[in-house]
Amino acid sequence: MVTALIKYRYLILAMVIISTFFLGTKASLIEVNADSSQYFHKNDSDYAFYEKIKSEIKVEENLVLLGIKNEEGVFNSSFIVKVQNLLDSLKLISNVKKVKGITNASYPVKTLLGLISVPYLNIDDSTNLMSYKKKIFKDFEVTQNFINQDGKVLFIWIELEEGMNKGQLNKVINEIDELRNSFSELPIFLWGRKYLEFSFKKLLSKEFKGFMFWIFLFLFLALIFIFRSPLAILFPVFLVLISIVIFLGLMVLLKRPLGIMSSVFPTIVLIVGVSDVIHMAIKFNQECENGESANSATRTTLREIGWTTFITSFTTAAGFITLCISPMKAMKDFGLEAAFVVMLTYLLTLLLLPVFFISDKRQGLFSINKHFEKFFSWIYKKTKRIQAYPKQILITYGFLLIIGMIGISLINTNSMEYKIPKDSQLRADHTFFEENFGGSRTFELILIAGENYKLNDPEMLKLVFEVHNYLSELPYLKSLKSPVLYYRAVHRTLYPSKEAFSSINFDEKSILKSEKLFSGYTRDNYLFNRQMTVFKFNAQMKLLGSHEMDVINKEIMSHVNQLIYGAPIEARISGM
Repeated sequence: MVTALIKYRYLILAMVIISTFFLGTKASLIEVNADSSQYFHKNDSDYAFYEKIKSEIKVEENLVLLGIKNEEGVFNSSFIVKVQNLLDSLKLISNVKKVKGITNASYPVKTLLGLISVPYLNIDDSTNLMSYKKKIFKDFEVTQNFINQDGKVLFIWIELEEGMNKGQLNKVINEIDELRNSFSELPIFLWGRKYLEFSFKKLLSKEFKGFMFWIFLFLFLALIFIFRSPLAILFPVFLVLISIVIFLGLMVLLKRPLGIMSSVFPTIVLIVGVSDVIHMAIKFNQECENGESANSATRTTLREIGWTTFITSFTTAAGFITLCISPMKAMKDFGLEAAFVVMLTYLLTLLLLPVFFISDKRQGLFSINKHFEKFFSWIYKKTKRIQAYPKQILITYGFLLIIGMIGISLINTNSMEYKIPKDSQLRADHTFFEENFGGSRTFELILIAGENYKLNDPEMLKLVFEVHNYLSELPYLKSLKSPVLYYRAVHRTLYPSKEAFSSINFDEKSILKSEKLFSGYTRDNYLFNRQMTVFKFNAQMKLLGSHEMDVINKEIMSHVNQLIYGAPIEARISGM
C-alpha cells in the first residue's frame, strides 16, 4: 500500500484537487438542522403522547408570534395605522395562511338576524378609540392574545401553511424577518418554534464560520511555534481546509444537514489532522537527519507512524460511533458524522503525505523551532523530576479526585434559560416575550375523555370548567386558553346582563346551542378535537428552572387529578 501511495502520488493529488473543487461547489449549499424534536427519545412515552395529540388537535408549531411595543400606549391612531399596514403586508407573503391581530379580531353580538361579528377595533373610527379600549379590556380573557394588560404591546399571530418543505419554510420566515426590518419605526419582536429554529440555524452558521477563523488562526500560531520554517505550515493548513470542504460537500451529496453540535467538526479536524501531520512530519525529519533519502524516510514514516496514527484515529472514530446507540437522533447523527470526519481526515493525511514529503527540497523543512525545543525540554525535565515522587503524585491525584467529586455534586442542573448569545436579535426577542407575554415558555395540559364519553357531556364539562378556574388562579400561568373560553363568550353574548362566569347552564340543550353558535369561530381551533374527546389548556409562563418546573407540574397534576377524581377523564401535561 505504501508503495502504491508513493508511486501514484501525483495521480492521487490530482484526484483530491478535482474532488475538492467539485465538492467545494456543493459545500456552500450545506443546511443546518435546528429541529428541536431531534433531541427527543423516539420511544419516550411523553413524546409518543405529544405526537398522538398532534394527530387529534392542531399544534402551535406553524404559528409565528409578532409583538409590537409602543411606550405611549397602543391606542394611538397613527400607531394603529402602522400596525394595520404591517398586518396587510404580512398577508401578502406567500405560504402565510392567516394573520390575526386586534385590528381584525371580532366578537359575536346577538341581533334579530342572529349572531354577527363586530370588530374589536375599527381603524377608520379613530375618534372612538377609548370606547374600543373599554370593550377590549372587558373581554381581556379573549383579547389577551392580541394585547398585553398595560395596553403597551400588540400581538399579531401569523399562521403558516402546513406541509412546507425546508426551503419554503426558510423563505417565508426570512421574508417575515425582513419585513420586520423594513418597518424600522416599529419595535417588532418575533417568537414561535419555527422562528426559533430559523434563528438557531443562522446562529449556528455564524458560529461555524467563527470557529473556522479561530481554528486557522490557532493553527498558524501553533505551527509557527513548533516548526522552524514558515513553509511547514502549508501542508497542515491545506489538509485541514480540504478535509472540511470535502466533508461538507459529501454531507450535501448525501442530503444530510449539519446538526446543532456541528460547530465542533472543525475542532475535530484540527485535533485529528494536525496531530497526525505533526507526528509524521517530525518522524520524517528525524529519518532525514539520520541520512535517509526523502523516499526512504517517507516509506518509514508511513509504515511506522501511519500505523500508529491509524490506531488512534480508528479508536477515536469508534468512540464517536458508540453515540449511535443513543435514543436521540441528534446524538446518533453527530456520532456517525464525527466518526466519518475523523477517518476522512486520516485518509486524506495518508494520501497527501507522499506528495509533500518526497523531494530533496523538503529535507530540513520540518525542523523543530529552537524555542519549542527549549519549551519541550523544560516540560520534560519537570516531568522527570516529578516522577521521582510517586507517593506525592498519588496523594495529589487523590486530592484532585476528591475536589472533582465535590464539584460534580455541585453542578447546577436547574437550567433556567435558552443558551442564546447575549448580543443576538433572538436574545432580544426572548427577553421581550418573557417580559410582555407572560413568559416565553408554553404550558399545556391535556384532558382526554374515557371510551364512549365526551368532555362536553354536562357533568364532564362542569369538571372542565373547574380545571380552567383552578389553572387561571395560578400566579405563574398567564394568558390561559381552553375550550371554556368559547362557552363563556357565547354565554356573555346570549345573556349580556348575567354574570357569564357563574350562570352557565350545564344542560345538554344549552351546551349544544352554545357549540352551534361558536362552531363558526373554531374552524382552525387549537384547543379541542372534532369529537370533543380531547381538550387542551394552553398558557404562558416564564422560564423557571427545570427543578421548579418538576415541582409545579407535580403540584398541578395532583390538584387536577383531585378535581376529576372518579370521572372517566385522563389528565396529562404535554407540549413541546
